[in-house]
Amino acid sequence: TAVCRMLGFSLAELQGQHIGIIATQPASAIEQHIRQVLQGNERVADVINLHKQGRPIDLAIREIAITLKDGQPAVLVMSHDISELKRAEKALRESEERLELALKGTDLALWDWDIANDELFIDEQLARMLGYRREELPGSVRLWEELNHPEETAEIERAFTAHLRGETEAFE
Repeated sequence: TAVCRMLGFSLAELQGQHIGIIATQPASAIEQHIRQVLQGNERVADVINLHKQGRPIDLAIREIAITLKDGQPAVLVMSHDISELKRAEKALRESEERLELALKGTDLALWDWDIANDELFIDEQLARMLGYRREELPGSVRLWEELNHPEETAEIERAFTAHLRGETEAFE
């Protein structure tokens, strides 16, 4: 089966075995989950199971109670390998932390404007530089309109329009 391939076991190696041979949770926790599912409580969770070679595999699981042909209750577990997703999430968190540390070590700040949706992201550093807390600032381009000096508005709009047309590499 797909689970056997994912975990590196043959079906014969897993049949009749306690779930503990692949689980990283204590047997008592697993047994409690099984009891709860058999009582009709569906379980959806992210878990870590072990490959036959001992390496961890991140899984998204859904467990439901079923009744077998012979009338015996059982737990059906559907799983999906999310190891790559977890690695990508970890890499993203680490990258964001490095960027935050780099920005904090300088007098630089970060902002990003989703023009199509008029959503403006401003980091804490920029908010502080402007004398605000991030939550005090509007999340749209209206912020720049409020902060610009009226005499500079026409020049700012001209430079921005030129940038949108591709006439400049950066808008500063």
